[in-house]
Amino acid sequence: MTILISDLTSELGRALGRLFTDNGTRVVDFDQMCSSGFEASDDHLELIIHTGIRLNRSTRTTTEENNLNCTREVVRFAKRTQTPLLMMSSILAQGPSPKNQPHENAFVSAPIDSISTSIQAAENLVVKGNLEDYCIFRLAIPYGMPGEFELFCQKLSTAHIVPMLPSREFSMIHIRDVYAACVTYMTTGKALNGIFHLSDGVSRSFEDMVNLTTRDNGHALRIPKQTESGWRISMAVLGMGHWAMLRYLSKHSWTSSPSELKEHLNLELTGRFAAYLTQLVRW
Repeated sequence: MTILISDLTSELGRALGRLFTDNGTRVVDFDQMCSSGFEASDDHLELIIHTGIRLNRSTRTTTEENNLNCTREVVRFAKRTQTPLLMMSSILAQGPSPKNQPHENAFVSAPIDSISTSIQAAENLVVKGNLEDYCIFRLAIPYGMPGEFELFCQKLSTAHIVPMLPSREFSMIHIRDVYAACVTYMTTGKALNGIFHLSDGVSRSFEDMVNLTTRDNGHALRIPKQTESGWRISMAVLGMGHWAMLRYLSKHSWTSSPSELKEHLNLELTGRFAAYLTQLVRW
């Protein structure tokens, strides 16, 4: 079985590619395929996973162009080869969460800046691409990537403390749950066309993360409660998923519920975050 992943250089693409490869699936890099030609392969292409959406680049113009141009190429290839397309989008394609309410449905609401607008526009390219089979996952903040311990240490030492209101809330999703959702879609849900939120269904605040870090790991880390170090750890954990999300979380809440996707795919998601954080910070 062979799948195609766009942007294997991104953290998300690299992590998904590794999980698929470890479980016996052949993974082809979209960029390499474009230069060498996939038609030379005898393998059947089962699925295209588009992970080329970016939240931060050197300039906003570069980010917007990347999101649209990369998506346009992937859609064109999916249509030509009649291959199902699964797009990894972001919750930022939708406006901030309503007060005290997670996004339940992936309705179209106004993004808040040019980068999030480009993400929504990239989604529209897929929706309007006349594809027989497509699906879009609007991911919450991903975590649990391979090699994250080293990245955590790096970002822990460089994280800037940004004032965050305790009322700001956000949702997260473990990379293995993203992988499980991709596999479930590939094996049972290809007729499911639409846009769906993918998160662990828990709304967290920065205060929650500080309390969890200091309560469960304060002795091992020698961190007094409610100190700058607790905030720094919280931001390093979030930054491993999408460092650019911190800018958005400083002003709005971004939470979502996976209930609609779970219902359609009969999907089981695991609550990994507390165990993950405990394991990560106890070095």
